[in-house]
Amino acid sequence: MAAALLGAILAVPARPVWPAAVVPLELPVLLMLALVPVLRPLLLGALILSLLVKLADIGIFAAFHRPADLIADWPLLPAAWQLGAANLGAGRMSVGIAAVLALLIVLALAIRWSVRQRGLGWVAALAAVAALLFPAAADTSRFLAAKATETRAALASRTEFRTAALRDPFDGRAGNLAGLGATDAAIIFVESYGRTSFDTPLYAEHPPILRDIEGRARAAGLAMRSGWLTSPISGGQSWLAQTTLVSGLHVSDQGRYRALLASPRRTLFDLAEAGGRHPVAFAPAITMAWPEAPLLGFREVLAAADMGYRGRPLNWVTMPDQYTLSVVERRLRAPHDRPIFAQVALISSHAPWVPVIDPVPWADVGDGAVFDGAGWDTRTPEEVWANPDTIRAQYAASIAYSLKIVGDFALRQADNPPLLVILGDHQPANFVAQMDNRDVPVHIIGAPELIRRFDGWGWADGMIPDPALPAWPMEAFRDRFLTALGDGP
Repeated sequence: MAAALLGAILAVPARPVWPAAVVPLELPVLLMLALVPVLRPLLLGALILSLLVKLADIGIFAAFHRPADLIADWPLLPAAWQLGAANLGAGRMSVGIAAVLALLIVLALAIRWSVRQRGLGWVAALAAVAALLFPAAADTSRFLAAKATETRAALASRTEFRTAALRDPFDGRAGNLAGLGATDAAIIFVESYGRTSFDTPLYAEHPPILRDIEGRARAAGLAMRSGWLTSPISGGQSWLAQTTLVSGLHVSDQGRYRALLASPRRTLFDLAEAGGRHPVAFAPAITMAWPEAPLLGFREVLAAADMGYRGRPLNWVTMPDQYTLSVVERRLRAPHDRPIFAQVALISSHAPWVPVIDPVPWADVGDGAVFDGAGWDTRTPEEVWANPDTIRAQYAASIAYSLKIVGDFALRQADNPPLLVILGDHQPANFVAQMDNRDVPVHIIGAPELIRRFDGWGWADGMIPDPALPAWPMEAFRDRFLTALGDGP
């Protein structure tokens, strides 16, 4: 029993895509070492550590389709708590965490019991024979060696990133965004809107919505261009994608994010302010202190508590996108002495994608009290997430809602159009996206004379990106955008 338990610990697959061998090659060696009493505490620690690292890798890989970063991923723990508590309740999350900790304690005690058993020597001999007769591999050792290599590479990469963050080709340049003139502008992130909306049959309803927006926008005298950007992440951590876009640097993990904040690198919003614009963030997902905001270039922040919403929240989603954009619309139409340069985060298409609600007449939005829950889908996140097909259906419906709302918003500004950059922040998790790709669509909508400044980009005319069009790295957008809207033609 002791040998079987130790073999099972070693046989836990290192990643969902990393097959484990029938016989772990480490098992006979481990059983022999367990015969030496002084080595048993070391074996206990090594086994527990390897199990925790494997579980972390499995969880991060499932959520974000990347290995766990043993240095930078620790800040995800409070974010995971916040998301889970909002969707499932703090009580259920507490019980779940307590159960996991209790299981780990039981496992640790079982491993301790296993390495202290007598008679492991002959079992080690049997395990060695089994390794000769059946498929065997040192998967755990190989995984831990790979993890050590990844960690060293991540540390070296962050050093290079810090050096890059010290250099900015637009520092000291005059005329940044002068091509906008007195026109307001907004970068609007649609949560989890990715290439899967165009390439996956499950989400075939999304392109017709964009074609409808395109037809109405042309009739209203607006022009459009669409292309692709490759996000640094998938599945979550939207702030990394948003920071990548506005900083011009590849911000793929929390370590790089912190390094950027500590650097003199100027974001698109810093440069907009230097060009005489007022940088403002509309951030309905921000429910706690956000000390990073000034470091990202924002001089005004409308977080969830600042937006005057009096309606019902949608689980983790604090307010529907229609209300968020109604606040943006009121801010743009109110008198202001400097052109506004805004970032807007739309979160109706954020997991758990329930409930998905219908739009209301824009004249009825008001303070959001109209969103009182009447007629909403009453299913809980647990009910929706019990079935992968239901999850995907809800994701499809939430993106459809967000696209319709953002399209209506753009058309409502057609009499005095701001320049709107509408894009996804990242793809949803792979089991929802049904593809292994990090591309997101990006659309630019505005007055024809402004949109002509982007003709040299080769992007598609309209709201449907050409599927054959190469995707730019998301970090390339800032400098090209600044160049297109500089003081030259």
